[in-house]
Amino acid sequence: MKHTLVACVLFVLSICVNAQQPRRKATLEQQKMCYDQAQKAAKDLAMGDDWSFEWTSHYNARANVCFVRVNQMRLKLPETTISVMVRDAFENEDVAMYFGVSNSQTNETSVRHCTVQQITCKDHVEFQTLLKKVWQEE
Repeated sequence: MKHTLVACVLFVLSICVNAQQPRRKATLEQQKMCYDQAQKAAKDLAMGDDWSFEWTSHYNARANVCFVRVNQMRLKLPETTISVMVRDAFENEDVAMYFGVSNSQTNETSVRHCTVQQITCKDHVEFQTLLKKVWQEE
Protein backbone atom coordinates (compact mmCIF):
# COMPACT_ATOMS: atom_id res chain seq x y z
CA MET A 1 0.00 0.00 0.00
CA LYS A 2 2.82 2.34 0.94
CA HIS A 3 4.56 1.69 -2.40
CA THR A 4 1.35 2.41 -4.32
CA LEU A 5 0.94 5.73 -2.51
CA VAL A 6 4.54 6.71 -3.23
CA ALA A 7 4.11 5.75 -6.91
CA CYS A 8 0.93 7.85 -7.14
CA VAL A 9 2.64 10.86 -5.55
CA LEU A 10 5.60 10.55 -7.93
CA PHE A 11 3.25 10.26 -10.89
CA VAL A 12 1.33 13.41 -9.89
CA LEU A 13 4.60 15.30 -9.33
CA SER A 14 5.91 14.27 -12.75
CA ILE A 15 2.74 15.60 -14.37
CA CYS A 16 3.12 18.90 -12.52
CA VAL A 17 6.77 19.26 -13.44
CA ASN A 18 6.16 18.41 -17.10
CA ALA A 19 3.14 20.68 -17.42
CA GLN A 20 3.57 23.31 -20.08
CA GLN A 21 5.13 26.50 -18.85
CA PRO A 22 2.90 29.56 -19.00
CA ARG A 23 3.45 31.66 -22.07
CA ARG A 24 5.77 34.59 -21.48
CA LYS A 25 4.85 37.90 -23.00
CA ALA A 26 7.39 40.45 -24.17
CA THR A 27 7.32 43.67 -22.20
CA LEU A 28 7.11 47.00 -24.00
CA GLU A 29 10.71 47.66 -22.96
CA GLN A 30 11.87 44.38 -24.54
CA GLN A 31 9.91 45.10 -27.71
CA LYS A 32 11.40 48.60 -27.96
CA MET A 33 14.93 47.30 -27.35
CA CYS A 34 14.38 44.66 -30.04
CA TYR A 35 12.98 47.23 -32.49
CA ASP A 36 15.98 49.53 -32.04
CA GLN A 37 18.50 46.72 -32.53
CA ALA A 38 16.59 45.25 -35.47
CA GLN A 39 16.60 48.64 -37.18
CA LYS A 40 20.40 48.72 -36.98
CA ALA A 41 20.72 45.12 -38.16
CA ALA A 42 18.31 45.66 -41.06
CA LYS A 43 20.42 48.47 -42.50
CA ASP A 44 23.39 46.09 -42.70
CA LEU A 45 21.31 43.67 -44.79
CA ALA A 46 20.22 46.16 -47.48
CA MET A 47 21.22 44.97 -50.96
CA GLY A 48 21.22 48.28 -52.82
CA ASP A 49 19.18 51.03 -54.42
CA ASP A 50 17.63 48.84 -57.12
CA TRP A 51 16.00 46.61 -54.47
CA SER A 52 12.76 47.38 -52.63
CA PHE A 53 13.39 47.06 -48.92
CA GLU A 54 11.20 46.45 -45.87
CA TRP A 55 11.95 45.02 -42.46
CA THR A 56 10.21 44.02 -39.28
CA SER A 57 11.29 43.03 -35.79
CA HIS A 58 9.92 40.38 -33.48
CA TYR A 59 10.90 39.59 -29.90
CA ASN A 60 10.34 35.98 -28.89
CA ALA A 61 10.00 36.15 -25.10
CA ARG A 62 10.14 32.40 -24.55
CA ALA A 63 13.42 32.03 -26.45
CA ASN A 64 14.67 35.48 -25.41
CA VAL A 65 15.61 36.25 -29.01
CA CYS A 66 15.16 39.42 -31.05
CA PHE A 67 14.60 38.64 -34.72
CA VAL A 68 14.91 40.99 -37.67
CA ARG A 69 13.26 39.98 -40.93
CA VAL A 70 14.29 41.77 -44.12
CA ASN A 71 12.23 41.37 -47.29
CA GLN A 72 13.76 42.64 -50.51
CA MET A 73 12.68 42.48 -54.12
CA ARG A 74 14.21 43.53 -57.42
CA LEU A 75 12.22 43.76 -60.62
CA LYS A 76 14.21 43.40 -63.83
CA LEU A 77 11.77 42.17 -66.44
CA PRO A 78 11.10 39.41 -67.14
CA GLU A 79 12.54 38.38 -63.75
CA THR A 80 11.60 39.26 -60.20
CA THR A 81 14.15 38.38 -57.55
CA ILE A 82 12.95 37.89 -53.97
CA SER A 83 15.17 37.78 -50.91
CA VAL A 84 14.05 37.11 -47.34
CA MET A 85 16.59 37.10 -44.53
CA VAL A 86 15.91 36.46 -40.85
CA ARG A 87 18.63 37.08 -38.33
CA ASP A 88 19.10 37.21 -34.58
CA ALA A 89 19.49 40.97 -34.29
CA PHE A 90 21.79 40.91 -31.27
CA GLU A 91 23.92 37.84 -32.02
CA ASN A 92 24.12 38.71 -35.74
CA GLU A 93 23.48 35.06 -36.63
CA ASP A 94 21.45 34.02 -39.66
CA VAL A 95 18.31 32.10 -38.78
CA ALA A 96 16.68 31.76 -42.20
CA MET A 97 17.28 32.74 -45.80
CA TYR A 98 15.22 32.50 -48.96
CA PHE A 99 16.39 33.62 -52.38
CA GLY A 100 14.29 32.95 -55.46
CA VAL A 101 13.83 34.23 -58.99
CA SER A 102 10.44 34.29 -60.74
CA ASN A 103 10.13 34.61 -64.49
CA SER A 104 6.96 36.37 -65.67
CA GLN A 105 7.22 34.89 -69.18
CA THR A 106 7.45 31.25 -68.11
CA ASN A 107 5.57 31.57 -64.78
CA GLU A 108 8.34 29.55 -63.13
CA THR A 109 10.17 30.21 -59.89
CA SER A 110 13.70 29.05 -59.37
CA VAL A 111 14.69 28.70 -55.71
CA ARG A 112 18.38 29.51 -55.43
CA HIS A 113 18.67 29.22 -51.65
CA CYS A 114 16.17 28.17 -48.96
CA THR A 115 17.14 27.34 -45.37
CA VAL A 116 15.63 27.76 -41.93
CA GLN A 117 17.95 26.95 -39.02
CA GLN A 118 20.17 24.92 -41.35
CA ILE A 119 17.19 22.90 -42.65
CA THR A 120 16.96 23.03 -46.44
CA CYS A 121 13.53 23.85 -47.85
CA LYS A 122 12.23 23.43 -51.38
CA ASP A 123 10.04 26.52 -51.89
CA HIS A 124 8.68 29.70 -50.33
CA VAL A 125 5.66 27.93 -48.80
CA GLU A 126 7.87 25.47 -46.93
CA PHE A 127 10.15 28.35 -45.94
CA GLN A 128 7.21 30.20 -44.36
CA THR A 129 6.02 27.05 -42.56
CA LEU A 130 9.44 26.33 -41.05
CA LEU A 131 10.01 29.97 -40.16
CA LYS A 132 6.66 30.20 -38.38
CA LYS A 133 7.85 27.56 -35.89
CA VAL A 134 10.96 29.62 -35.10
CA TRP A 135 9.25 33.01 -35.12
CA GLN A 136 6.33 32.13 -32.89
CA GLU A 137 6.51 31.65 -29.18
CA GLU A 138 4.74 28.30 -29.10
